[in-house]
Amino acid sequence: PLKLGGEGQGTEQIMDRMLHERRLGFTMAPVVTFVLVMVLVSFEAAQAEVHAGRALMARIIDEPGEGNGDNAVELKMEDFNSTLLASPSSWAIVEFFAHWCPACRNYKPHYEKVARLFSGHNAAHPGIVFMTKVDCALK
Repeated sequence: PLKLGGEGQGTEQIMDRMLHERRLGFTMAPVVTFVLVMVLVSFEAAQAEVHAGRALMARIIDEPGEGNGDNAVELKMEDFNSTLLASPSSWAIVEFFAHWCPACRNYKPHYEKVARLFSGHNAAHPGIVFMTKVDCALK
């Protein structure tokens, strides 16, 4: 048997409750739909902004450097300490490499991209990191 209410509830109260629940459920559907659509639209807009930011950063990193493309300062044994101490940057990255080393040659384009990002002509973050390199094969 169908149980419509507890003790002390009249038929009018049960009908009022059922109408209220039906009306509330019916009127909330457009509101819920609207909120879901707004969440999806804002999510897609945020994704588009992230994609645009990544594309800009990739363009800055991938554009060719000026001159010979070396954006990292080459250090020698004579000027290693003085150049690092004279740098206005708080941080320094020193790449130790050998020009004849195949792994070093494969890594060079990636290091140059990072160097371009921090100290290139159109650096995205200039003056934060001092990018340097030392050719260990030279005496």
